Amino acid sequence: KCPHCGKVARPVVLMFGGDSAFSKEVRRQQQSGLDWWLHSIGESARDHPDPLVVCLELGCGITVPTVRKELESAMKRFPFARLIRVNPENPGVPKEWVDRAISLPLSATEALQQLDELVGNVELVRFIVHDCWGGGKEMDLPRDIPVHKILRRSLPGLYHGDPGFIFHEGEEFKFCGVHILNREVCKELHPLEQVPFELLVNVDGDDKPMACVLQFNGGHYDHRNKALEARMGRIYYLCVELHQAFAREYYQERLKGVADRDELRALIREVHFEVLPRHGIEVSEEFTSGQWLIAQQRMQAFIMSGDWWSELLTLSSTLQAASGVD
Repeated sequence: KCPHCGKVARPVVLMFGGDSAFSKEVRRQQQSGLDWWLHSIGESARDHPDPLVVCLELGCGITVPTVRKELESAMKRFPFARLIRVNPENPGVPKEWVDRAISLPLSATEALQQLDELVGNVELVRFIVHDCWGGGKEMDLPRDIPVHKILRRSLPGLYHGDPGFIFHEGEEFKFCGVHILNREVCKELHPLEQVPFELLVNVDGDDKPMACVLQFNGGHYDHRNKALEARMGRIYYLCVELHQAFAREYYQERLKGVADRDELRALIREVHFEVLPRHGIEVSEEFTSGQWLIAQQRMQAFIMSGDWWSELLTLSSTLQAASGVD
């Protein structure tokens, strides 16, 4: 039941096409996105040697066969599609799809729990894909995904808010992996190869996927997706707060009295101890020199995961001078 009005709670799914509680405009946008995505699958499959689309159907029965019909339509449209039908009561599939479908007589909850276990065993990487103008997309994808699939996932998708992409006519298309902490390590990647392990860096913490920056020429995004926009915002506020701390009169007066590198490091650590925890980077007064080095390297990696954008680079590049390192 609804906890507010006490009436029967219904799923937020449009089942019969005439529910006034659903926005027709939102539905049109969603349908348009789905139609575009299905069309793009057909277009990209022409150039792929072995295309595959998996239709995963969870608990869609025959009483209201709306979702079944949608997926069966995709099966008819794409001969390379495969169907996984999960239903404890009606798991059957048409005879003509016997070699293209699997029936699992499980409940949707049980199937999702087993899928969670499988997905939990998949190593993910945080790919930060960007152009030369500050646009792009951040995505968590399987470690072994080939470059062409990363690019495909970075292009306009089914979800509202995904950035659009404009190809530049006559410009050579290149896709390069860049080491976040050492940008001199840059490798042009073939569409069918995986991103080399040596380009992966721990950026967002030990409990988060390792990250890699992928830059390409030959086009540009019209904006950034939510994940990348959030990253840029966090980097900006970290840099601003560090700048403010280093610029304080108290810090600058003490900086004048620094006699050697060890005193300077200790002074900078005081600022880091104050600022970094507010931005999710753990530090402690009990840290050894090695632990402080790791924390500072993680801070640097986090900043450099976004300061490929010129506006952030302008801000971050002055941090050393502000701290007194230069």
